[in-house]
Amino acid sequence: MIRSAGRDNSSALHSDPLDLDTTLSARFERAIRNSLLGILAFTVLAFGTVEYWSIALFGFLVTSLFVLWGFKVVFSSHSRIYFPSLLLPLLFAIIYAIVQVITSVDADGRHWSLSMDPEATWLVIEVLTVLFIACLLITNIFNTRHRLILLRNFLIIFGLIYSVFAIVNHLTWNGRYYWIIDPTTPSSHPFGSFVNHNHFAGFVEMLAPLPLALVLTRAVRNELAILNAFAAIILSVATILSLSRGGMISLVSGLLFTFTIGLRSPFNSLGSSNRLRLFLARMISVLVLLLAIAIGILWVGGDAVIQRLDIPTTEITSSNQQSVDPAGSAFYQSRGFIWEDTVRMIRSNWLIGVGLGAYQTAYPIYSKQDRLYLVGQSHNDFLQLAADGGIVLVLIALLFLILLIRCGYKAINHPDPTLSSLAIGSCGGIFALLVHGLFDFNFQIVSNILHFFTLSIIVWIIAFKASSKRVGEGLFLQSRLHPDDQFASNEMEVSP
Repeated sequence: MIRSAGRDNSSALHSDPLDLDTTLSARFERAIRNSLLGILAFTVLAFGTVEYWSIALFGFLVTSLFVLWGFKVVFSSHSRIYFPSLLLPLLFAIIYAIVQVITSVDADGRHWSLSMDPEATWLVIEVLTVLFIACLLITNIFNTRHRLILLRNFLIIFGLIYSVFAIVNHLTWNGRYYWIIDPTTPSSHPFGSFVNHNHFAGFVEMLAPLPLALVLTRAVRNELAILNAFAAIILSVATILSLSRGGMISLVSGLLFTFTIGLRSPFNSLGSSNRLRLFLARMISVLVLLLAIAIGILWVGGDAVIQRLDIPTTEITSSNQQSVDPAGSAFYQSRGFIWEDTVRMIRSNWLIGVGLGAYQTAYPIYSKQDRLYLVGQSHNDFLQLAADGGIVLVLIALLFLILLIRCGYKAINHPDPTLSSLAIGSCGGIFALLVHGLFDFNFQIVSNILHFFTLSIIVWIIAFKASSKRVGEGLFLQSRLHPDDQFASNEMEVSP
């Protein structure tokens, strides 16, 4: 049954059981919604959620919210369950990882499985399952225009506050996280709450396009435009001050993507006489923004940034003598030899891979380098994807990208300028982390991949609501249309 949005609910407000049910349901959703926002912040503040205690706590919190949401769905008469098509590849990846850890025993009593390290693969399965549940919750909780705006504002404000903290922490660094917590593992480049500055950059670069898109598309005006421009500047400055070269490249890529899409968005609705004026105004805004970023970098740490961009061509040997790098650059010493060994690993396991999470165990088998330290990541998420899962996992990842691109195109062209700008900013952040995946392993950091999926879910929701055809976009069940749903128009209803 679809209720009319214009019906009068002023009478018998407290006598209708459905109204009481709606109030209780709203309280449940509000609690779950605020808790989800807290989890998004927690994963970042808990050092990126890479240690076992933080992963376990993350799993406990998400699972608890899922149980609460399940009670809300079961006992509420106003329930709707969305299953985004973007989660299908993630589900396929979980199933494939389970297949990799299936163990059999041969005649000699030896255990055999597709994964070279079944225990590590089980940990990946657990993390992916929690991420799947978290994405399902985000889809079903932030599925209205008002809630999407709430989520957008939270990401921007949290990113702004966190970036300011990271810059201050960097300038007053005393060897401890939050000035009081001793590091459990040594790190040469910590930044903010992240052990590695590349992962800090990976997180912040995803958020920087969000406020920029609001300014470029003129979805906000006056004081709000100034505030969002300030947020974009601080987020960009923090990314560059982290001295992550991959982060700098990815930030520029994400901002350029946002510039390109954001500058053209409302042009089609304007007459030719106003297009030039709007274009010039936007270009001036862009130049002022870039100038502000440059001033911020030079003021806070220009020398360090310049030195970081000056890539040396020699290395220091153990005898403190300079020698020519065998590959002609320092890049080979940091990542090049790992990529070379990873390609060798892929060639030997091109079909099924070595097992999700088993890279560190398998690496010594295929490495020709005599190194004294463990190599746990390939520093290229796409190479490691192929090494861990073979062509099967590569095809699953390609399916996700195809669905994401399709949803992104629809979301960016949403008729609502507020939602369109949110889609542009989300796509810019997604693109930035995809570029960063070429140089680092941000997709293996729980906080970063969680926010990556959050932006992807935002894009899916906007695309889903923008399209009048639901086939192929997602599945949903509903018993009654929630009266507060601002996306209520032209929706089908499937009774359970």
